[in-house]
Amino acid sequence: MLLGNFWFMLHKNGVNKISGKDHRLVESVLRVLHSRGISVPVTVLTGQEGAEIINDYISKIRGSARDKNSSLESILAEAERELIPLKKLDWIKKDERACYLVFIQIVMGENEIIANTPYPVRQSLVECPINTSERFEQIVKFLDRCGQSFSWKEELIDSLRQKWGGIFRARKPFTWLERENEEQCRWAWEYLKKLSWGFSRPSTDYLKPITSSEMYLAIYGAFDSWNAGPDSKRLFLSDFNRAWQQKKHRDSRKGKKVCNLVLREEVKQKLDSMAAARGMKINQFVETLIENEHAKTIQLK
Repeated sequence: MLLGNFWFMLHKNGVNKISGKDHRLVESVLRVLHSRGISVPVTVLTGQEGAEIINDYISKIRGSARDKNSSLESILAEAERELIPLKKLDWIKKDERACYLVFIQIVMGENEIIANTPYPVRQSLVECPINTSERFEQIVKFLDRCGQSFSWKEELIDSLRQKWGGIFRARKPFTWLERENEEQCRWAWEYLKKLSWGFSRPSTDYLKPITSSEMYLAIYGAFDSWNAGPDSKRLFLSDFNRAWQQKKHRDSRKGKKVCNLVLREEVKQKLDSMAAARGMKINQFVETLIENEHAKTIQLK
């Protein structure tokens, strides 16, 4: 049954016309006409532009208004059958990490099903969407315009969903990475880009995030899409996490100097007990003692 808001009745001559409200449906109709040998574009900037092309074609069909309406309904029905319902893509739309994974799989053609899709279709996508909403829009456009059968699209979606399911159930790889920490995300992204020049590393090709939030998603997207075995991934994560811990350690020592003191054993024990009583580390306690004594010395002068 065709949805009423996609077309309406003209009372002038009784011929139905398709509206331009649904851009996806309009382009699908154009693709149906093209497959029937009709010279029409298969993509349009707006649904209204495509609707005018379709309605002009219908108006030129020979026969009665009833014949024209029958042809339009037949074309609409076929066009609707070729579109994947958006509800089947909810798992992509509702999870930003899943959406990034699917987008990279499509653009880079790493999925074995997508790898057999003509490259020009992938090339028509925006390679650097600025947010999840735009990525999802590009995924839908790919599915609509890839020129493959409905069953092929369903097979692809099932394949991608299985891949995402395995990733979702696995332990989260970068537990220390905070999406709202801009300095941390920028460091991690730059570090990953340097690593990606080597062999057996996640690829950052096609990824050009410009905000810390997008860098956070890009890091996960590159890692999730990386076609490597469990051992390689564990080694990579170990190196990545170690590099972050080393950076934290270096940062924590900025503005500090190592001070080696030799103390009698009983004095060291007293120092330990005093620091413990204050709930402080020894270096913190010693700094406090020195600061206090320094303040007193200055006041006495």
